[in-house]
Amino acid sequence: MSWLAAVTSIVILAASQLIFEFGTYEEYGEALYDTAMVTIVGQPMATTSDVVRLINVVLALYSVIVFAALAATLGAYFVEGRAEKEKQTAEDAGALRR
Repeated sequence: MSWLAAVTSIVILAASQLIFEFGTYEEYGEALYDTAMVTIVGQPMATTSDVVRLINVVLALYSVIVFAALAATLGAYFVEGRAEKEKQTAEDAGALRR
């Protein structure tokens, strides 16, 4: 899960630098804040230039993918744990029959 946090941080920093360099924001802090809000919460950015709209869509897709990855990771953890528990129960029942 730490790799996901690292990749998300890199995506936020890269996207905020990109929109700052295109001149849509006067200060980098505002660009970083808006980019983080789009990536984590899904709140649209304050400015509406073409570059910002494109990055907004890309970050929205990224956040959906990240949410799906988190859900899949948690689901796999519980399914794997349940399957292992059922396997252990079956092995114990087989040992008792002998």
